[in-house]
Order: sequence, then structure tokens, then C-alpha cells
Amino acid sequence: MHRALNVTAMANNMLLIEFDTGEKKRFDCSKLIEKSSLYKDLSDETYFQGVYVDEMGIISWEDAVNLDPYMVYEESIATNEINCDK
Repeated sequence: MHRALNVTAMANNMLLIEFDTGEKKRFDCSKLIEKSSLYKDLSDETYFQGVYVDEMGIISWEDAVNLDPYMVYEESIATNEINCDK
């Protein structure tokens, strides 16, 4: 299982995540926001900016909103495959 080490909120509901594999990847949260009301709070930019990695390596926000790091790893894009400008 992959663990997140660091996460940074970017523009347009994007996350930049560093994993325990040493890889940095980008994950687009827009699809989650569209698909499930569970993630609707992520559309609020102030709330979105509050992202952090918990002690288990899970990408989290307040109020128990979190993302499975394995799913994020599998569905994200390696930063060497895209422009990483914020």
C-alpha cells in the first residue's frame, strides 16, 4: 500500500502529492466532487487548502473527509508527465 508523505493543494482542485515511493504525482479532485456529495466541501477553495497527510499517510481534511492513498496513487499523473507549475 502506498502512503502519502506530503500534500499541497493547487489551483483547480488539484493536489500535488509526494508518496513513500519517492514519486510526486498530481491528482484531480474535480471528478470526486462531481460524483459524490461526500466530497462537495472540496469545492470550497478555503476548505480545500486545509488538506494534510495524517499519521497513517492518508490525505485528509477536517470533518473526516479523506482519500485512500492507494486509489489516489493509481489515478494520479506523475509530475514528470505534466507541467507542474502552480
